[in-house]
Amino acid sequence: MTIFETCRSMEVEKEIEKRVPSPGVVMMVRNVRMRAWIETAAAAISGILFVITLIWRDWIERVFGVDPDMGSGALEWVIVALALCATVAFSLLARTEWRKIREHPMA
Repeated sequence: MTIFETCRSMEVEKEIEKRVPSPGVVMMVRNVRMRAWIETAAAAISGILFVITLIWRDWIERVFGVDPDMGSGALEWVIVALALCATVAFSLLARTEWRKIREHPMA
C-alpha cells in the first residue's frame, strides 16, 4: 500500500465517521421524535377540548350528569382558559422538538 492509498483510506474513514451517528445521537433523536409526537398529540387534544368547550358550554352537565358551577358557566370558562393555555404551550414545545429533528435528521 502506498502512502497515497493510506492517506486516501484515512480520509474515507473520517468521512464515514462524520456520516454515521454515534449511538448517543441516535438515541437522542429517537427521544426527541417521541417527545415531539406526544407534545403534538397533547396540543391537538387540548385544542379540541378548547373548541368543544367554547361551542358546547354545558357538555360537563350533559356528559357527567352533574352541575358543579350551579349553572353559572364559570367552570366552562375556566376550562376554556386552561385549554387555550395548554394548547399554546404544547404547540410551542412541539414546534421546538420538530425543529430539533429537522436539525438532526439522523435515525
